[in-house]
Amino acid sequence: MKRKDLKAWCRAKAEECERMGYAHWKKQSYPIATEVSVGGETLQVEVDLLEDTDECLHVSVIADDGGWWNALFPSASSFIVRKDAPRRPALPSG
Repeated sequence: MKRKDLKAWCRAKAEECERMGYAHWKKQSYPIATEVSVGGETLQVEVDLLEDTDECLHVSVIADDGGWWNALFPSASSFIVRKDAPRRPALPSG
């Protein structure tokens, strides 16, 4: 996968995860590691808690395609979910 495509996918996944809200991310056990298939390629994805305060959680999404360069320098994005913020609605699919 091209680096720019991997970065775009990682940003989009972070935005998608952010919509799940504070309660969802507060109860998770970190790190969360998984593999996903995107466009016929397998990506290694890790979600990790960067910061946990009384007001918010800062969560990272890191992805690489297993290639040498992307494994050494994976694409990353992060998001902050606030405890008192309402859950954002999911984007319509399609």
